[in-house]
Amino acid sequence: MIYKEDSTDILKAISSSLTFPVEILSVTNPSAGVYEVETSDMYHAQPGFEIVIGGNTYTITDIIPAINPDCGIGSTDLIKVKGTQNITAPSFNLYPPHFFHSTPIAQGIEMSQKKNEFDKVPMLWLYEQFTDTFEEDPESTIERKIKFRLFFLTHGSPEKWLTNDAYKNAIKPMRRLAENFIAKIKTMSWRFDVDAMSYDILNYSKFGVFLANKGMEKELWHDKVSGVELSMTLTVFRKDVCDEVES
Repeated sequence: MIYKEDSTDILKAISSSLTFPVEILSVTNPSAGVYEVETSDMYHAQPGFEIVIGGNTYTITDIIPAINPDCGIGSTDLIKVKGTQNITAPSFNLYPPHFFHSTPIAQGIEMSQKKNEFDKVPMLWLYEQFTDTFEEDPESTIERKIKFRLFFLTHGSPEKWLTNDAYKNAIKPMRRLAENFIAKIKTMSWRFDVDAMSYDILNYSKFGVFLANKGMEKELWHDKVSGVELSMTLTVFRKDVCDEVES
C-alpha cells in the first residue's frame, strides 16, 4: 500500500527547497573593516547574523531596504557588514531558515535544548493544530486541503526595541521570508492549486501567547522571538496528477 505523505513533510519540503542567492551589485568600504553591500534582493537578512562571502565571514550590522516609489526611480537594498577581508565575490548565499513542527510546549523544550541561537532562528514553526481534509472522489484531482498556521520567527529584543526597531530588524525580514515561501508555492502549480490561494499574515513584534483571545500576555518561550504568522488553507493535488503533468 502506498501511504499518503504527511503534511508536515509537504510543508517542510517547500521550506527546504528555498534558496537565497544574493547578487552583489557594488561594494563600498567607508572605513576599516566596514563594508556596504548593494544588492537587488537582501531577502530576510537581519542585523546580528553572520554571512559568508567568498569564503570569509562577515557580521551584518544594519540593513537598509530599497525604496520603490509608484513613479520614478527607486533604490536598491543595502546590507552593512563588518569583516576583516575585502569583498570581491560577485554573490553569496544567505543563510536558510530552520523548520520545526510541534505543539507550543514541545517547541519550547526543543529550543531550550539548542544552545546556539543560530541553530534555531530564523525558523519556520508549524503549529501542530493543522487540519488535513482529504478528497476521496476518484474523479477529483485534489488529494487534500491543509489548513495551517506557520510562523516565521527570528530573534528579537522586545525589552530594547521600539516598534520601528522591531519592524525593521525582525518583522519585515520575516515577512519577506514568508513572501518567498508563498512565491515558491506559486511555482509548484503541478502540486498545489495556486489559482485559488488566499492567506492572512499577522505581525508579532513580541511573540507571546498567540492563541485566540489570549492577548500578548508574556513570552511563549524562553527565547525572545519576533516575526509573522502565515495562516492559510493549501489545496494539494494528487501525486499521480503531478506525474501526468511532468511526463
